[in-house]
Amino acid sequence: MQALGGLAARLESAAARRVDLVLLDEAPAPLAYRIFRDGRLIVERDHAALVARKARVLLEYLDFKPVEERCAAGVLRAAQPVVDSALLAAKIAAVRDATARVRAVLPNSADAFAVDRTAREVATLKLFVAIQACLDLAAHWLADAGWEMPATCGRVRRPRPARPHPA
Repeated sequence: MQALGGLAARLESAAARRVDLVLLDEAPAPLAYRIFRDGRLIVERDHAALVARKARVLLEYLDFKPVEERCAAGVLRAAQPVVDSALLAAKIAAVRDATARVRAVLPNSADAFAVDRTAREVATLKLFVAIQACLDLAAHWLADAGWEMPATCGRVRRPRPARPHPA
């Protein structure tokens, strides 16, 4: 761990900015998910292992995400109204960014896409990020409107009112 700290210090000195250096194999799923989503890969020694780790992180994070969201929602509810406009703007920006990244990596044909592993991986991850942000938006809007919180992502599309909704 001390060697990692020394490497981070040298990188910060060279980059003249703050650097967070994380070993992905040791990072908990929520942190690893955010690193894959927002961070920069510095060293890749085994592409297959990296892809497998990404898949594991996505599954582990998605299992944990509802718990994390409920905790965050409880904190937000205690502190302020459920929907925070800055949070909604960030989610909308995340959808725009993810879909723009997908467009940027798409080759000219389906055949080219089929053989371009990197484009497929980037498109898959970024589409997943966009879908998650859309589901987050839906959950926030449902909560703000006073609708019953859905038990599954599929129920976000078909919510039930918790109270009579004005016509």
